[in-house]
Amino acid sequence: MELIEKLRDRIESYDPAQESLDLTLKYLILGLLWIILFEQIHNFFSSAGELHNLLHILNEILFIIFSAVLVYFLIKSTLNNNHKLNKSIIDKAEAIKHDNFTSLTNEKYFSKMLEEEISALKNSNQENKFSVFYLELMDMDNLSNAGGSLNFSHTFQKIADRLKDVSELDLISNYYGDKFLLLFRELSKEDEIRAKAEEILDLIRMLWKKNEIDYFMNFKIGITIYPDSGEKAEILITRAHHAAHTIEDSKVLYQIYDQKIYYEKLNNIELKNDLRKAVENGDLNLVYQPKVDLKNEEIVALEALLRWQHPDFGQISPGYFIPAAEKSNLISQISRWVIKRVIKEFSENKVLRESGKFISVNLSAYDLKNDSLINFLEELIKKNDLSPNQIDFEITESVFLDAAERDLENLNKIKKAGFYISLDDFGKGYSSLSYLTKLPIDMLKLDMSFIRNLNQKKTRILVNKIIELSHELDFKVVAEGVERKHEQEILKEMNCDYIQGYYYYRPMPISELESIICLNCNNKSL
Repeated sequence: MELIEKLRDRIESYDPAQESLDLTLKYLILGLLWIILFEQIHNFFSSAGELHNLLHILNEILFIIFSAVLVYFLIKSTLNNNHKLNKSIIDKAEAIKHDNFTSLTNEKYFSKMLEEEISALKNSNQENKFSVFYLELMDMDNLSNAGGSLNFSHTFQKIADRLKDVSELDLISNYYGDKFLLLFRELSKEDEIRAKAEEILDLIRMLWKKNEIDYFMNFKIGITIYPDSGEKAEILITRAHHAAHTIEDSKVLYQIYDQKIYYEKLNNIELKNDLRKAVENGDLNLVYQPKVDLKNEEIVALEALLRWQHPDFGQISPGYFIPAAEKSNLISQISRWVIKRVIKEFSENKVLRESGKFISVNLSAYDLKNDSLINFLEELIKKNDLSPNQIDFEITESVFLDAAERDLENLNKIKKAGFYISLDDFGKGYSSLSYLTKLPIDMLKLDMSFIRNLNQKKTRILVNKIIELSHELDFKVVAEGVERKHEQEILKEMNCDYIQGYYYYRPMPISELESIICLNCNNKSL
């Protein structure tokens, strides 16, 4: 940082206006001296007429020559100074982007180049992929203690030099001491990436086999692929580091980033702690996925879905952090935050308020155990001037496996207050038709596992009968996870009421919904 500050001071201290003024003053002073000197000579020979005229002509010629020579040297001097300054700036800038120890570029330069690569791909609308390798030497501390700093330096430099020879390598940088970052613009297929990792490992092993280094080194390689593993330089580098640290088997020396594997290895305490901070700091956010009426293909409702963009790990699936929230007693706090946020956004958005759409919000088993829930909901609705029939609470059937009588009572209170109730994920694993007679539900949501298997005759028969039975019980039916046209056509033929899924809309921020929801559309009701 000190070097950067000195460099900045030198650049900022250079003043072109002052430089021009200095040149002008020098020219004026020398010009005046010339005039005074030549005037003395002119006066001395003024008695000789011809010589006087000759001197007058000679004065003009000499003045032109003198001016040209003077301007040449002044400009040359200035340009030389500027050249030295520019060279100094370039040299120091080069020094800043390189690691003094290995002469490789440093992590800041690598990150900058990575961002430029990503930006270029996005601007060109190309779907190219590339890979980032994070290589960590595992025994460098032990080597430093056993062999001394000179041996450490020699070994590390040897490895750095050998890595420069890796084929198809586009950029290599030292990363915080005993680690390296490598960029391969043409590598994106997993078989090619694995072959490249093996090549790198063989190159380093060969140093030891040829006695070029005195110690056998253990190492790990973590790999990320753009854009699958992330779309920002910082995320790609961080996740490559994470991938390396998911390796536990000593026989496995490299790992392509896999979010599922990383979360399984992630310290559960750390995740809970970060989630608690996210709740307290308001770092959670909501997106909404529309539900579409199959009769007229109009949006009738929006389901609020919770999202968590972790500062280090990126987007974390609710499937991972909701169970962590339940185990850390955060789930009630999160649920109430979601409900408050949904009702606030809904009440403040004129398009939604006047569209007649209703909003779906998920409730957990823990929420139903809280006797104050109904009072909380009624006060919130009143405060925001909304009607209960604009809100639909979704519960899963698994909620009632261990439900106490009090939980069902609280659910009935919600229903009696005028809110809608939907049974979510019906058919996921614990389906029982007896629930349909016990629960105060208005709508049944078919689990997407049914939708994925609609090409099977037995599944179609089962889905058709569930829809028929639901209608006889006066329930509306929503099919979730609809992504393909043939799924939509089959469900429409079966008289399914609503569908939800990527076939029509992906989850999106509320601001994006305004452009697709008409203010003058007819009010819909369940």
